[in-house]
This record gives sequence, structure tokens and C-alpha cells, in this order.
Amino acid sequence: MRDLQLDWLRAFVAVVDAGSLAAAAPRVHRSPSAVSMQLLKLEEAAGRPVLLRGPRHLELTPTGAELLADARRLLELHGDALAALHGPQLSGRVRLGVPDDYAASYLTPVLRSFAGRHAGVEIVLDCEQSTALIPRVQRGELDLALVSRDRPTRGTLLFEEPLVWVGAAQHEAWRREPLPVAVYEPGSLARRQALAVLGAQRRAWRVVYNSSSLAGQIAAVESGIAVAVLTRCSVPPGLVVLGEKQGLPPLSTMEVAVLRSKASDSPEDGAQGAADPFIVPLAMPLIAGPGTIITAMTMVARNSIAGRPWLVLIAIAVLAVVVWLVLTMSGWLQQRLGARGQGIVVRFMGLVLVAIGAQLVLTGIADFFALPSPSVYH
Repeated sequence: MRDLQLDWLRAFVAVVDAGSLAAAAPRVHRSPSAVSMQLLKLEEAAGRPVLLRGPRHLELTPTGAELLADARRLLELHGDALAALHGPQLSGRVRLGVPDDYAASYLTPVLRSFAGRHAGVEIVLDCEQSTALIPRVQRGELDLALVSRDRPTRGTLLFEEPLVWVGAAQHEAWRREPLPVAVYEPGSLARRQALAVLGAQRRAWRVVYNSSSLAGQIAAVESGIAVAVLTRCSVPPGLVVLGEKQGLPPLSTMEVAVLRSKASDSPEDGAQGAADPFIVPLAMPLIAGPGTIITAMTMVARNSIAGRPWLVLIAIAVLAVVVWLVLTMSGWLQQRLGARGQGIVVRFMGLVLVAIGAQLVLTGIADFFALPSPSVYH
């Protein structure tokens, strides 16, 4: 048997926890095809399959079930070793908000891993809908929240979660007219999505049940009084996923993001930039359009490249290569620099752009008053 690499084991555990290659890909920051390739390498090293790939779900083989527990232990030990070598012992309290939909499916493995590495941290967990969690994060009542995005700029995107119609097979509520629907609270994305697609289909419907909790939605469906729209990860085994075969319109996916309060931003966390929002656009001044324009104007104003177009072409070529290298190695650089290092780079590049802008202003003033051109560079 060949050595089992940690990346293969990490991909394997992520697929098991997420239930599919597509859902596991964001967890390990890879594409679904890359995750599939890592699973293939793991199976080649093990000499036998670890997962049975069905049309709708993945199932552990006996070998996979035996390997899963060992893989979890190895990954936890690896995380503990990294924390012991490179990270300080954390302590304090983290106030976390998560909707019921995502708590069981996504939060359990995260908490298991975090608690093993940071036993000194107290976690205060509130399970509410995203409509309630978002304002609580904004008010500073929660440090972090996993929420369904209500707009593209809300939080940091983690993954997409499909919405599905669910019903109880023994009651077949989807055959009734008008269609009885159980909905979440007003403002809920699942509620808006359900009513919007029914309206577009011109299907007669009526709301027979309102509840802001996942348990309340499931109870309504299991009792047979209605169908409901749930996230796929929250569908219990006793309910069936419905679709066009049952006459129900297709639903889109929800974007799941992590939302962080301003109060929880550390001054040392320069990579986030929330404490210094004006610095973020300055991080890469020679890549950004305005920064490039300012640089070109300043250089021309100083006559440093006048009459030498070949020098401009060489500079553009060198800059293109540098930009390509930086963007290609961005993942590696982030890991090497860490949050503190990224913060230093952001601030340094910000100072570079400020110097370029100051040079442009000083040159403009000098030209206006016919003075000798000043320089902030020497």
C-alpha cells in the first residue's frame, strides 16, 4: 500500500460530510474534478474502493467506513500539531449564530475539529433563521454567523445549498388544489422562492402553515397538511424530495456565507481589512486600473520615459509577468504570509499608492505655478 496523503484524506472526509463532490469542493477549496481525482488516488493507494458513487448519493464501502474514523483522527492530530507549533493557545468566548438547516449538517464536523484544537475557547451557539441572525451580527450581539445571503455582497461566500420541495409520501399533499404550502417567516429566502416559482407557474396555492423553525416545517410536512421548501441538507429520511414529476416547479440554490461583526475584527487581522476599509483597494496599486493610470501619468510627467517607447513595452511585459506570478501563487502566498503578513503587505502597498498619488499632486502644483518638478521619492 502506498502512503496516504493528508490531502486525499481531507477530501475523503469532506465528501462524506458534505454528501457529494460538488458540496465538498468548497470545504477543501478545490474544484469538484480535483476532489474526484484525490478520491481516485486514495482508492488506488488503498487498493479498493472507499465510496460507491450512485446517481444521487455516495455510500461508504466497508473499507471506507473503516478508513473514515482513522482519517478523522489523523486530520485532528495534524491540526493539533500545527496549532502547537505555529499557533498560540486561544481562550475566550465566541458567539456563533447558525440556522437550524445548517447546524447538523455543516457545524458538527467544524465544532468537533475546533474543540479538539482550542479547548480554552467557550462557544455560545444560537440557532435562528438568517433573517434574525443578520441584524444580530450587525448589532454586535454575535461574533460570527452562517447565513443565507439576501444580497451578493453579504458576508464571505462559502458554498451554495440547493432548495428542494419536500412532502410526505403517504399523504401526497402535492396532489391537492390549491397546493397547501408551509412557509417560513416573512423575509425568508425559502419563502420568497417558493411563492415566486408557484406564481410563475400559475399554480394555485394557499399558505396553511407558518413557522420560523425547521422543526416546525418538518412537523407540518410529516403530518400531511402541506408541502414545504427546505434546504437539501436539512431533509430528514422520512420525507421525499419532490420535483417536476409531481408538478412542482424547479427551485434555485441559496448562497451560504459567513458574516462577521465589526467588533470581532482584530487590529492584527489585516487580511480582512474591515478595521481599515480604505486600505483594501490599495493592496495591489499597479494591478488596479486607477493605480496603473496614475503611475503612467506620473512617469510621463517626470519625463522619465519620454521618447523611449521600448522602455514602456518592457515595463508592461515585466509587470504582466509579475502579476501573473502573484495571482498564480496567491494561495501559497496566503498560507505563507498568514493574516499578520497579509496585513503588512496590504499597508505597505497602500503606502506605495499614496506616494504615487502625492507625487502626482505635487507635480500638478509645480506645473501650475511653473516651479521645478518636486519628488516624494528622494
